[in-house]
Amino acid sequence: MTLLWHLSVIKNSRFILISGVILSMKGIEKKGFSIKNKTSIPESYFKKTYANRDVIIRINNKKINSKTNKYGDFSISTEVNDTSKIQLFDDKDHEIQKYQEYPVVFEQKQSGPLVISDIDDTIMRSFTKTKIKRLITTLFKTAAKRQVISYTQQLYESFGENADFFYVSKSENNLFYLISGFLLHNELPLGPLFLTPFLNASQLLFEKKNASFKFDNICNILDHSSNKKVILIGDDTQSDMDIYYDIIKVYKDRIEKVYIRQTKTKRSKKQLDQWKRIEATGVTAYYYKHDEILTTKQQL
Repeated sequence: MTLLWHLSVIKNSRFILISGVILSMKGIEKKGFSIKNKTSIPESYFKKTYANRDVIIRINNKKINSKTNKYGDFSISTEVNDTSKIQLFDDKDHEIQKYQEYPVVFEQKQSGPLVISDIDDTIMRSFTKTKIKRLITTLFKTAAKRQVISYTQQLYESFGENADFFYVSKSENNLFYLISGFLLHNELPLGPLFLTPFLNASQLLFEKKNASFKFDNICNILDHSSNKKVILIGDDTQSDMDIYYDIIKVYKDRIEKVYIRQTKTKRSKKQLDQWKRIEATGVTAYYYKHDEILTTKQQL
């Protein structure tokens, strides 16, 4: 039996991208993947992916062949315009079941900014710097109980209804139901989720994540999007400032603003040095404190 864990369809005037994650497993009930079920996330690390296998994608009457990688991921681009009916089938021609409550199709708007945002400690408090606390929070705290960062939420709202949102995070795809449930529960802007590969317990403990994952995915988004102005939102706990600096070097004419959330009371020397590099690019940028509310003029 196969399960479609995460499906995303991105449409604009230039292309349609269909991507997803497929699991290979025996017997599943919808309740087992409810965002309210505290055991869903720990159990996901003991599931097997539908790895290195053929997958058939049927879009209305058109058939497209694809194949998953070792993580159960697949991705294809197509010029098919009508995506009202998308079905996936495994290599035995059995339809792959889908229980996803999060939207599947995201059609980019003609106007408004393109907002690319981190998730952990940018919009959802995740205690990235404290490993044990982060692990406990991630594994056992449901989406409805995760704390939203109110300023970032207000910042999102200030961009208006025409903004296109993309979420790029180094969180693994095991957390898709947690993250998507968090966005839905807090009525945050919805957009495609770019997450690192689905992991089993061994991979979680011993396999290092791709260091260039966020940079590569942001580049991919920008290369396949219309020439809209871009707003980057992140925090100072990991590598967001370094990644955004590298993005600015490549796409400076498109980057309109950068927002970095300060997660601690004081900024370290490393954080200040990272910030000075962003400021030196000349792009409009804000490094806001965890409890700071910027003025409407600054937001817009």
